[in-house]
Amino acid sequence: MPADIEVHRGTDGKYYMLDFARLWPPEVPTQGLQASFLIRKMRPELVRSFPKPLCSDAFSRFQTGEITERDENNREVVEAFIFLMKVVVPSFTRHLESTITDPLAIRNFRLTPAMHEKGNHPPFFIESLIAHSLFHFSRNQHATLGSVVGDLPE
Repeated sequence: MPADIEVHRGTDGKYYMLDFARLWPPEVPTQGLQASFLIRKMRPELVRSFPKPLCSDAFSRFQTGEITERDENNREVVEAFIFLMKVVVPSFTRHLESTITDPLAIRNFRLTPAMHEKGNHPPFFIESLIAHSLFHFSRNQHATLGSVVGDLPE
């Protein structure tokens, strides 16, 4: 739970929680975008599918634990990003390859709803990567989507 979430007791005696904006862990920080941990969040589908719990305060000064704990929190978010790139995205492209066999059909394909249907919605830049790959795949009837996307670097 993020450090800046608030709990208040109302005049009716009930408790209310506020400031859920940072409930989900941040994406790996974006170079050149100051304080990106505050605005770029991992999708709930990715967080739920990742085998380890992730810290909402990763990469921020809100972390209060020992340096080793903070480093571990940050490292686990990086691992989740690698999981996204190495497992989730390739799995999704394999799914697309098996369901879309006509390159011309790709031109009418709705990428975002398909991602949501599978419970995955990668960050916008990965969505752009897949969309770009689909475009090139649609222009080359002999290519496989996997060959267009290519292997991710180690």
